[in-house]
Amino acid sequence: MKKINVIIPAAGAARRLRPLTNSLPKSLLKINDQSIIAHQLKNLPSDKIEKVIIVLGHMDRKIKKHIYSLDLNFPIEYHYNAMYEKTNCAYSLMIAQNELSHGALLINCDLLFKKKNIIRLLESEHYNVATIREIKDYKTDLQKVKIVDTKITKWSLNLESANSEVMGPLKISTLAAKELINLYNLQSYDKQLKMHCFSLISKCINKIIFHSISINDNDWHEIDTIEDLENAKNFYI
Repeated sequence: MKKINVIIPAAGAARRLRPLTNSLPKSLLKINDQSIIAHQLKNLPSDKIEKVIIVLGHMDRKIKKHIYSLDLNFPIEYHYNAMYEKTNCAYSLMIAQNELSHGALLINCDLLFKKKNIIRLLESEHYNVATIREIKDYKTDLQKVKIVDTKITKWSLNLESANSEVMGPLKISTLAAKELINLYNLQSYDKQLKMHCFSLISKCINKIIFHSISINDNDWHEIDTIEDLENAKNFYI
């Protein structure tokens, strides 16, 4: 299997995690004895990774220094989003569009995951795959999707017919990446600044066939708030 690039947009100031992020970027907040970014990087299957591209902004030097101290088996490259205070995830992603255009694994900077599910994602026979949770007992604030025989047929922030939610990571093919880049370039400047990565991808769902991999709720954790950070201490990787 061909190795893949990993892209992690991690430029934001994480205002919902203040005051913790007044002195540290979100990626360096600790879950037990490891930073969020260390959990992420150490749970990537190194034999399947070409390189990791991280788009930085808020306190970028602290993140670089920390990552340099980690014992990793794949190269790390960085891009800088100088407009991180005014922009959202899609803007950061497009800063790495050269690497994205070759296909990539897209990971949100606030997501904890298990290595076994990254391997499932990368070894899927499908070119474009999203990691999802099935809606059973409750819903979250994640974007909603309708899944039919593993295929994502609808995707929206608010979708009444949804039976699943997307948390990522996502595997994106070369052709899909080019479609995303083209669509982004067609957006107004204001939309380019404010658009979330998943919102951009959802707009291409009629042109890009995305399949899904469902994972257990015990196998992922998203960190948006201080409460999330406390709850993540029970997430053992």
